[in-house]
Amino acid sequence: RLELAAVSALFRDEGARLVTLTGPGGTGKTRLGLAVAQALEPELRDGALFISLAPVSSPELLVSTIAEALDVRDGERPLAEDVSESLRERRLLLVLDNFEQLLDAAPVVGDLLAAAPRLWVLATSRAPLRLAAEHEYPVPPFDTPDADLPFEALVQTDVLRLFAARARAVDPDFELDTVTAPDIARVCARLDGLPLAIELAAARSKLLAPAALLERLEREPHLLPTGPRDAPARQRTLAATIRWSYDLLGPEERVAFARLGVFSGGCTLEAAEHVCEVTLETLASLVDNNLLRRRDSRFAMLETIRHFAVELLEEDGAAEVRRRHAEWLADLAAATKAANLAGEDPVPWLDRLEAEHSNIRAALGWAIDADVELALQLVSALRPFWEVRGHWAEGLRWADEALAADGATAPEVRAAAVAFAAGAALRVGELARADELYGEVLALALEQGDVEGEARALSDLGTVAAVRGDLSNARALLEESVERYRELDVPRGLAIALSNL
Repeated sequence: RLELAAVSALFRDEGARLVTLTGPGGTGKTRLGLAVAQALEPELRDGALFISLAPVSSPELLVSTIAEALDVRDGERPLAEDVSESLRERRLLLVLDNFEQLLDAAPVVGDLLAAAPRLWVLATSRAPLRLAAEHEYPVPPFDTPDADLPFEALVQTDVLRLFAARARAVDPDFELDTVTAPDIARVCARLDGLPLAIELAAARSKLLAPAALLERLEREPHLLPTGPRDAPARQRTLAATIRWSYDLLGPEERVAFARLGVFSGGCTLEAAEHVCEVTLETLASLVDNNLLRRRDSRFAMLETIRHFAVELLEEDGAAEVRRRHAEWLADLAAATKAANLAGEDPVPWLDRLEAEHSNIRAALGWAIDADVELALQLVSALRPFWEVRGHWAEGLRWADEALAADGATAPEVRAAAVAFAAGAALRVGELARADELYGEVLALALEQGDVEGEARALSDLGTVAAVRGDLSNARALLEESVERYRELDVPRGLAIALSNL
């Protein structure tokens, strides 16, 4: 409560416009950030907007992630300008959670504050953003009480209250009494007062009494710090606590825990079953053990825990699971594209892809290095998503990376990806790049003897020429496209070419 009041006062009374909650993983930065947003939201005309950056691994994606949350679409101007314009008149608190992996993009926050004089930003990060306007507010772990304090004093402390609440959630018969309270205080001290570590430990109260918890923490060699010796001790303790919870799982739960690390931004039950081959009972066990959380229809890990799961996955050989993950998304994208072509309502399908946006990014990042043909297929299949949801610039970026990595992909696979990249380049105003890419589409069509593809490429090249103001070349290309379509008797393509002409 004191922290909530202090952070709120920085905005209300001290004129702060950027406050960063800093501290090691597991100290409750996100929880405090949500509480501050809830407290300040009624005072702001446009309320508060919470954006989780945990699934976003590249600083280049910060602007597009904020744009997505604000429902700002790609337009003729750079996306950053559209975002700034959207925020310019808003009286809004923007909460940017888990900023630590995007510190190189911190100047973007400064630019938004400069463009929007009524904007407040609350960031949570393991390190400060290092901006001139920043007010850093450290969020330390809980103070841990002396186990020898009187019972009445112990039960009033935040650490024992947290432990008891989480313990009762898994064991309604749990009792905080004069016998258990001192042992709980010692457990919390052993865990350095880290809220996440305390929650994980308390989740084991159904199996182990507080005294047994303490004994296990003290005697298990692998619970000693295993990270770098120069890493903060609390971070090493948190990692040890996560490993301890993992080691108490059964064999099936361990396998499932590691595999579920493949999902960035969470997953549905169906996705977990398909990609990770896990059962509902196993998922329920991981939820009970506080290693997995259920929010509405999705399951997700705290990012600190997910990092540990990914390490285990990589140790055990991640290629098969990552391939199933990417192929599942490719199938979902292909089904969305087919439904769109069949005239179905595209909104439910596109909503499903939007929910998996972080997973799409993770899958493309892996596939570009491991299976570029799969990456190209995924980029192409996602065209309705990139287009309708206004993600042209991001789609172009992924397509360019995949095409640059391509060595000997089947011509038809490359052609589809190049055609998407060309269209995306045209939509974001990179006309020279669009002209170059449509030229490659034409060359691939000629190479494969694809006359309809040749006609389509000529029409697209004519459109680019017209946009660039080269009307004579545009006319020649479109007339040639019209001739090809007439020879093929393709009314739809002919109509488009004639309309452009």
